[in-house]
Amino acid sequence: METWWQGGAVAVAGFAAGTIDAIAGGGGLIQFPALLLTLPAQPLPALLGTNKLASIAGTSMAVGQYVQKVGIPRPIWWGTIAAALGSYIGARLTDSLPVAWLRPLILVLLLGVWLFTALRPRFGLTAQPKSSQPQIWGIGAIALTLGFYDGFFGPGTGTFLTFALVGFLGFDFLQATAAAKLLNWATNFGALLHFVPRHQILYLVALPIAL
Repeated sequence: METWWQGGAVAVAGFAAGTIDAIAGGGGLIQFPALLLTLPAQPLPALLGTNKLASIAGTSMAVGQYVQKVGIPRPIWWGTIAAALGSYIGARLTDSLPVAWLRPLILVLLLGVWLFTALRPRFGLTAQPKSSQPQIWGIGAIALTLGFYDGFFGPGTGTFLTFALVGFLGFDFLQATAAAKLLNWATNFGALLHFVPRHQILYLVALPIAL
């Protein structure tokens, strides 16, 4: 941290992101832009890794609460494998793209995610049950696809997971939010398998946000 206000700004953003993310997902839409704004000189892979370490703390707490109070279907637990794998592959891609491409691409993605979430405020309020037969394959496909997105970029993943579980598999909003938290934990873990060995994490920034 170069100045005290930067540390305070990202800590407040992390608190707000954790609260919102536990309720409905999308906390990364607060946390990651805060990192971009307060630490513009840092390499993007380092900011992505920092965001992932901070995020897994929040998803861990949320998963613990949801497992106790809501329950998570068994196929979702199997889906965590696909989620972690997809995220690891996506995180590896961040080292392959030229830095000159990565920053503008991330800004465009941020704008797209903001617009998508703003335009779908009532999605998932009622359940539309689907056949249970393809559920495990559907969960695997959703987890792998959005896991890749989360490893490569991240903000909005929890919201997209919730939307996908409601729209394609017929979960109600509370069930989908609980399941999305577990899958999001797995995507954060998969990305960290890439970022940690490459030292692409600013621990002095990530740990206060995580707390």
